[in-house]
Amino acid sequence: MKSFHKQKPSMWRKRKKRMDVLGDVAPTQLPLPKHILDVWVIVLIILATVIVMTSLLLCPATAVIIYRVRTHPIQSGAV
Repeated sequence: MKSFHKQKPSMWRKRKKRMDVLGDVAPTQLPLPKHILDVWVIVLIILATVIVMTSLLLCPATAVIIYRVRTHPIQSGAV
């Protein structure tokens, strides 16, 4: 069975050289970014968006059902 991970030795040397260059850089401590909005504000915005999108989806269908019920009343008798 042949291994898919075989590479030429020259490839390993190049990769190791790259890793050495990257490893020489000292890690710097970056300050954590301050959040623009609090977490609870983001949750409220998401909930409001879900409610608005749901109402936009359901209100036209409800309006059509109400219109059809008012304009075409149920007739007594068999169809």
